[in-house]
Amino acid sequence: ACRTRAAAYAGSAMTFGGAYRLALRRWLPQIVVALAYLAIAAIAGIPLLMMAFAIGLVVTLIGAAGGGWAAAVIGIVAALVAGVIVICLMCWVYIAYNLAAVAVVTESADIATAIGAGLRRAFGKQTRWRALVAGLIVFAISVGGSLPIIGIAATVSALVHQPALYYAIAGAGTVLLEGLVAAFIVVFATDVRVRREGLDLVVPASPAGV
Repeated sequence: ACRTRAAAYAGSAMTFGGAYRLALRRWLPQIVVALAYLAIAAIAGIPLLMMAFAIGLVVTLIGAAGGGWAAAVIGIVAALVAGVIVICLMCWVYIAYNLAAVAVVTESADIATAIGAGLRRAFGKQTRWRALVAGLIVFAISVGGSLPIIGIAATVSALVHQPALYYAIAGAGTVLLEGLVAAFIVVFATDVRVRREGLDLVVPASPAGV
Protein backbone atom coordinates (compact mmCIF):
# COMPACT_ATOMS: atom_id res chain seq x y z
CA ALA A 1 0.00 0.00 0.00
CA CYS A 2 2.80 2.42 0.89
CA ARG A 3 4.57 1.67 -2.37
CA THR A 4 1.40 2.18 -4.43
CA ARG A 5 0.69 5.54 -2.78
CA ALA A 6 4.32 6.62 -3.07
CA ALA A 7 4.33 5.86 -6.78
CA ALA A 8 1.08 7.78 -7.27
CA TYR A 9 2.47 10.73 -5.29
CA ALA A 10 5.57 10.75 -7.50
CA GLY A 11 3.49 10.72 -10.68
CA SER A 12 4.10 7.10 -11.68
CA ALA A 13 2.02 3.97 -11.19
CA MET A 14 2.34 0.56 -9.58
CA THR A 15 -0.18 -2.25 -9.74
CA PHE A 16 -1.60 -3.75 -6.58
CA GLY A 17 -0.07 -7.07 -7.60
CA GLY A 18 3.35 -5.49 -7.85
CA ALA A 19 2.86 -3.78 -4.50
CA TYR A 20 1.97 -7.05 -2.79
CA ARG A 21 4.90 -8.87 -4.40
CA LEU A 22 7.18 -6.16 -3.07
CA ALA A 23 5.55 -6.46 0.36
CA LEU A 24 6.27 -10.19 0.45
CA ARG A 25 9.93 -9.51 -0.33
CA ARG A 26 10.19 -6.83 2.38
CA TRP A 27 8.17 -8.47 5.18
CA LEU A 28 11.16 -9.57 7.26
CA PRO A 29 12.82 -6.11 7.40
CA GLN A 30 9.44 -4.62 8.30
CA ILE A 31 9.02 -7.02 11.22
CA VAL A 32 12.54 -6.32 12.51
CA VAL A 33 12.04 -2.56 12.21
CA ALA A 34 8.73 -2.82 14.10
CA LEU A 35 10.39 -4.83 16.91
CA ALA A 36 13.24 -2.32 17.08
CA TYR A 37 10.83 0.55 17.53
CA LEU A 38 8.90 -1.37 20.16
CA ALA A 39 12.19 -1.59 22.06
CA ILE A 40 12.80 2.14 21.53
CA ALA A 41 9.30 2.92 22.85
CA ALA A 42 9.93 0.73 25.90
CA ILE A 43 13.23 2.49 26.62
CA ALA A 44 11.60 5.90 26.17
CA GLY A 45 8.92 4.85 28.65
CA ILE A 46 11.38 4.22 31.50
CA PRO A 47 11.78 7.93 32.40
CA LEU A 48 8.00 8.28 32.23
CA LEU A 49 7.57 5.46 34.73
CA MET A 50 10.10 7.15 37.02
CA MET A 51 8.19 10.42 36.68
CA ALA A 52 4.90 8.69 37.53
CA PHE A 53 6.49 7.10 40.59
CA ALA A 54 7.82 10.48 41.74
CA ILE A 55 4.42 12.12 41.27
CA GLY A 56 2.71 9.35 43.20
CA LEU A 57 5.24 9.66 46.01
CA VAL A 58 4.78 13.43 46.28
CA VAL A 59 0.98 13.14 46.28
CA THR A 60 1.15 10.43 48.95
CA LEU A 61 3.41 12.50 51.18
CA ILE A 62 1.18 15.57 50.83
CA GLY A 63 -1.89 13.50 51.62
CA ALA A 64 -0.17 11.93 54.63
CA ALA A 65 0.68 15.41 55.90
CA GLY A 66 -3.00 16.34 55.95
CA GLY A 67 -3.22 18.17 52.66
CA GLY A 68 -6.07 16.16 51.19
CA TRP A 69 -7.37 18.75 48.71
CA ALA A 70 -3.86 19.85 47.79
CA ALA A 71 -2.86 16.26 47.12
CA ALA A 72 -5.96 15.73 44.95
CA VAL A 73 -5.37 18.88 42.88
CA ILE A 74 -1.67 18.16 42.43
CA GLY A 75 -2.46 14.56 41.50
CA ILE A 76 -5.04 15.55 38.86
CA VAL A 77 -2.84 18.25 37.31
CA ALA A 78 0.21 16.01 37.34
CA ALA A 79 -1.78 13.16 35.78
CA LEU A 80 -3.01 15.44 32.98
CA VAL A 81 0.48 16.77 32.30
CA ALA A 82 1.96 13.27 32.39
CA GLY A 83 -0.77 12.04 30.05
CA VAL A 84 0.01 14.75 27.51
CA ILE A 85 3.73 13.97 27.71
CA VAL A 86 3.10 10.25 27.24
CA ILE A 87 0.82 10.82 24.23
CA CYS A 88 3.30 13.22 22.61
CA LEU A 89 6.27 10.92 23.15
CA MET A 90 4.47 7.82 21.91
CA CYS A 91 3.15 9.71 18.86
CA TRP A 92 6.71 10.89 18.16
CA VAL A 93 8.10 7.36 18.34
CA TYR A 94 5.18 6.03 16.29
CA ILE A 95 5.73 8.51 13.47
CA ALA A 96 9.46 7.68 13.55
CA TYR A 97 8.54 4.02 13.12
CA ASN A 98 6.29 4.84 10.18
CA LEU A 99 9.03 6.88 8.54
CA ALA A 100 11.35 3.90 8.91
CA ALA A 101 8.70 1.52 7.55
CA VAL A 102 8.14 3.72 4.51
CA ALA A 103 11.91 3.84 3.93
CA VAL A 104 12.02 0.04 3.91
CA VAL A 105 9.45 -0.08 1.11
CA THR A 106 10.00 3.02 -0.99
CA GLU A 107 13.79 3.26 -0.67
CA SER A 108 14.54 -0.47 -0.31
CA ALA A 109 16.61 0.50 2.72
CA ASP A 110 18.22 -2.20 4.83
CA ILE A 111 17.15 -2.61 8.44
CA ALA A 112 19.83 -0.46 10.08
CA THR A 113 19.51 2.29 7.48
CA ALA A 114 15.72 2.37 7.80
CA ILE A 115 15.82 2.56 11.61
CA GLY A 116 18.36 5.38 11.45
CA ALA A 117 16.38 7.21 8.78
CA GLY A 118 13.22 7.06 10.89
CA LEU A 119 15.01 8.48 13.92
CA ARG A 120 16.79 11.23 11.96
CA ARG A 121 13.67 12.30 10.11
CA ALA A 122 11.45 12.30 13.22
CA PHE A 123 13.86 13.81 15.74
CA GLY A 124 16.19 15.85 13.52
CA LYS A 125 16.45 19.57 14.15
CA GLN A 126 14.76 20.54 10.87
CA THR A 127 11.77 18.25 11.14
CA ARG A 128 11.24 17.27 14.79
CA TRP A 129 8.26 19.53 15.50
CA ARG A 130 6.70 18.78 12.12
CA ALA A 131 7.05 15.08 12.96
CA LEU A 132 5.42 15.55 16.37
CA VAL A 133 2.47 17.34 14.80
CA ALA A 134 2.17 14.56 12.20
CA GLY A 135 2.18 11.93 14.96
CA LEU A 136 -0.56 13.78 16.82
CA ILE A 137 -2.59 14.05 13.60
CA VAL A 138 -2.28 10.30 13.03
CA PHE A 139 -3.33 9.68 16.63
CA ALA A 140 -6.32 12.02 16.27
CA ILE A 141 -7.40 10.43 12.98
CA SER A 142 -7.03 6.89 14.33
CA VAL A 143 -8.86 7.53 17.60
CA GLY A 144 -11.36 10.10 16.32
CA GLY A 145 -12.15 8.06 13.23
CA SER A 146 -12.58 4.75 15.03
CA LEU A 147 -15.23 6.06 17.44
CA PRO A 148 -17.82 6.94 14.73
CA ILE A 149 -17.10 3.64 12.98
CA ILE A 150 -17.77 1.69 16.18
CA GLY A 151 -20.88 3.77 16.89
CA ILE A 152 -22.35 3.28 13.41
CA ALA A 153 -21.56 -0.44 13.41
CA ALA A 154 -23.12 -0.93 16.84
CA THR A 155 -26.22 1.09 15.96
CA VAL A 156 -26.88 -0.66 12.64
CA SER A 157 -26.30 -4.15 14.05
CA ALA A 158 -28.63 -3.39 16.96
CA LEU A 159 -31.38 -2.04 14.70
CA VAL A 160 -31.39 -5.04 12.37
CA HIS A 161 -30.56 -7.54 15.14
CA GLN A 162 -27.61 -8.95 13.21
CA PRO A 163 -24.48 -9.07 15.43
CA ALA A 164 -22.34 -10.24 12.50
CA LEU A 165 -23.12 -6.96 10.71
CA TYR A 166 -21.20 -5.10 13.40
CA TYR A 167 -17.95 -6.82 12.43
CA ALA A 168 -18.59 -6.31 8.72
CA ILE A 169 -19.19 -2.56 9.10
CA ALA A 170 -16.39 -2.10 11.62
CA GLY A 171 -13.99 -4.05 9.43
CA ALA A 172 -14.80 -2.09 6.29
CA GLY A 173 -14.59 1.21 8.15
CA THR A 174 -11.25 0.27 9.70
CA VAL A 175 -9.81 -0.63 6.30
CA LEU A 176 -10.86 2.77 4.92
CA LEU A 177 -9.49 4.55 7.98
CA GLU A 178 -6.16 2.74 7.81
CA GLY A 179 -5.94 3.59 4.13
CA LEU A 180 -6.40 7.27 4.95
CA VAL A 181 -3.73 7.10 7.66
CA ALA A 182 -1.32 5.27 5.35
CA ALA A 183 -1.82 7.87 2.59
CA PHE A 184 -1.12 10.68 5.06
CA ILE A 185 2.03 8.94 6.33
CA VAL A 186 3.41 8.36 2.82
CA VAL A 187 2.84 11.99 1.83
CA PHE A 188 4.41 13.17 5.09
CA ALA A 189 7.40 10.83 4.68
CA THR A 190 7.97 12.18 1.18
CA ASP A 191 7.78 15.76 2.41
CA VAL A 192 10.23 15.10 5.24
CA ARG A 193 12.69 13.35 2.94
CA VAL A 194 12.59 16.20 0.45
CA ARG A 195 13.07 18.81 3.19
CA ARG A 196 15.92 16.98 4.92
CA GLU A 197 17.76 15.50 1.97
CA GLY A 198 16.54 17.34 -1.12
CA LEU A 199 15.42 14.04 -2.64
CA ASP A 200 12.16 12.61 -3.92
CA LEU A 201 11.01 9.01 -3.97
CA VAL A 202 11.50 8.77 -7.73
CA VAL A 203 14.36 10.50 -9.54
CA PRO A 204 13.10 11.89 -12.85
CA ALA A 205 14.69 10.27 -15.88
CA SER A 206 17.24 12.43 -17.67
CA PRO A 207 16.26 13.65 -21.11
CA ALA A 208 17.71 11.68 -23.99
CA GLY A 209 21.19 12.81 -24.92
CA VAL A 210 21.87 14.48 -21.57
